[in-house]
Amino acid sequence: KAAEDAANALTFTGIGALADATWNVRMRIERPGHANSAWSNTETETIDTTAPTLSSPTGAPTGETTASATVSTNEGNGTLYWVVTTSATQPTGTQIKAGQNHLGAAASDSGSQAVTASGVQATAIAEGLTAATVYYAHFVQDDALLNTSAVASSSAVTTSAVRTFTSGGD
Repeated sequence: KAAEDAANALTFTGIGALADATWNVRMRIERPGHANSAWSNTETETIDTTAPTLSSPTGAPTGETTASATVSTNEGNGTLYWVVTTSATQPTGTQIKAGQNHLGAAASDSGSQAVTASGVQATAIAEGLTAATVYYAHFVQDDALLNTSAVASSSAVTTSAVRTFTSGGD
């Protein structure tokens, strides 16, 4: 099938670059001295070379060993990936997708979710963290056409300290 597709491929020249948009394409063959072919069915193609933009990454402790994190996106499609690490140094997008910190080791927690709408994404619910420890959430998004956003990172989040109780004598 691939060889057949390559053999039947058409190359268009002189039309310049097409802008990011959804394009409808129809074709027909015009042969001088012969009848023109019928118009083809309409094919729809989406050109998207623009990566999503992530903004407003936040994090908040939710307990001694848990934290939540959110980020906003301007594109409502694709997959959002996150890691929680003890370093403010951003991992690469590839490391985040693999659940790794900036050194390539396993992150403290990681995950991904489908993005179905733009705006704030209720994402990371990190678990298994260490009490009274500083963490950072790092995010990256691939849109539906696999354009990858820049990494966005939250400010420091400190998990709650372990609570101790003592009994009072009598």
